[in-house]
Amino acid sequence: IELPRSGQTSNTAACQSSPTSPNKHHHDTLSSEERRLERNQREKERSNRIASQVDALRCLLQRGGLFIPKNTKSRVLSEASNYIRTLQDRQQVMSIE
Repeated sequence: IELPRSGQTSNTAACQSSPTSPNKHHHDTLSSEERRLERNQREKERSNRIASQVDALRCLLQRGGLFIPKNTKSRVLSEASNYIRTLQDRQQVMSIE
């Protein structure tokens, strides 16, 4: 089972940015209010990506026959972990037989 990937970027590019990069200059010209709005927008986008990925995971679990009564992010992640553990246990039993 493969989850859809959305806009994943490498952290190495962020680690290699130089002090003279365009983003640095852009950051210096923005007011604190504009920087706050940009941070808020990035956080909102990050939160939406996470919610979308958790929804995709919930759908995969339901297709696997697992109903999640309390549909919270933490519950979906917990049930996914339990489901993966169960599949691993089944695989181990099958390989022994």
